[in-house]
Amino acid sequence: MRKYIVIILLSTASFQAKSQFIYLGFAQLFVDGILSWQEGGYEYKHTWFGNETAQIHGLKGGWFLNDNSTSQIGFSLYVSYGEINKKMLYYRQDIAMIYSTIYYEHTFRLLKRMDINPYLHLGWGMAYTEGNSLPQQAVTFSQLLLTEPGVNFYFRIFNWCKIGGGFSYRNTFGSRLYNANDQLLSAPNINLSIKFGNYKEE
Repeated sequence: MRKYIVIILLSTASFQAKSQFIYLGFAQLFVDGILSWQEGGYEYKHTWFGNETAQIHGLKGGWFLNDNSTSQIGFSLYVSYGEINKKMLYYRQDIAMIYSTIYYEHTFRLLKRMDINPYLHLGWGMAYTEGNSLPQQAVTFSQLLLTEPGVNFYFRIFNWCKIGGGFSYRNTFGSRLYNANDQLLSAPNINLSIKFGNYKEE
């Protein structure tokens, strides 16, 4: 009996160590990716869940595909938190969403210091709801897919920094949340962002 207990304990310890190693590996890969960005920064999105406003905060960045730095591929991570059904006391729910994307962005030079950047995000994420009125068997956690086409305008303020704003539309697919289907999670965004890179003119 003791032999089997020792085997189980060793197996459990080995599995935990392996899981931790894998997690640390992905975490290190994510950090290494950020440190290797040729351009990256922070983006704020004002959005809606149904009729309720919400905020999205994220990091995005990537690498240029050509010598004149106009085509870029990258990845992003966004986090959002809000409420739905605020006006319905017994049906009010907290909702949170986290998602990561791969995106393509192209830069068109409008003026010496101003660019226009259309882009397309393709991503996967998770959403969660919590509320006192949820039925016992309600789905409160769901995975989802999303696309987000949009456009941002950027103004170069330094040779290493740009600020900008724009708009986009988030389309989600596959949500199974109670009272939070794809129609509720899909919405327009108003974007504000700052990004850093080497923008010195040759």
